[in-house]
Amino acid sequence: MSLDPIVKHINTELIREFGFVYDKPKFRIIWTGDQFEKRLAEYNDFDGNKIRIRTVTEVREVPKYPYVNPPWWMLERRMKSSADESIKNWNGYEPLYLFRHFDGSDYGDYLPPRLDMALVACKMSLVRKEKRNYEMDKGEFEDKEDRKEKDIFEQVKDMTSDLAHHFHHKEAVIMDGSSSELPVSPNLVEK
Repeated sequence: MSLDPIVKHINTELIREFGFVYDKPKFRIIWTGDQFEKRLAEYNDFDGNKIRIRTVTEVREVPKYPYVNPPWWMLERRMKSSADESIKNWNGYEPLYLFRHFDGSDYGDYLPPRLDMALVACKMSLVRKEKRNYEMDKGEFEDKEDRKEKDIFEQVKDMTSDLAHHFHHKEAVIMDGSSSELPVSPNLVEK
C-alpha cells in the first residue's frame, strides 16, 4: 500500500523533529499489512480440508504484525538491536504505538494517524528512567523502615489509653483519697 499524503507529511515532520539513526528515520509510521519478516519457528502445514499434514521448524516469511487485524497505521521506533533471535532479517524497527483508541481496559476504534499523537508517543519513548544507585536504595529503605516504626507506634498508642501509657512510663499515680499530700515526681526530688 502506498503511503497516504498525511502519513508522508507526518513522517517528514518526525524526521525533522527526531532525525535519523544509522541512516534510517528514528521514528516512522507504517501500514502493518505491508510489513513482513523472516522468522525461524515451528509451523503447521495443512491441506485444503484443514487437515494437518506436517509440523516443521524452518525460516518462513510471515506478517510482522499478525495481531493487528485488520491492518492499520502503526508508529515504529528504530532500535539498535533485536532481542528476538528468531527473526532472521530484522529491519531495525520495533512497534511503538498503534493508532487505535484505548479506554483503559480494551481497544476500540482505529484512529487516523495524527502528528500530535505521534509526537507525544515519540517523546514519551525517549524519556529515560533514572538509574538506581546504592544511596537512593538505602534512603528509600530507611524511609520505609521509619514509616513502619511510626505505624507500629501509632497502632500501639491507639490500642492503649493515654492513662495506661502514663502509668507504664511512671508519669501517673493513683490516689485513694486518704492523703491530701500530692506525690512528687522522682524527677523533681532534690538530690
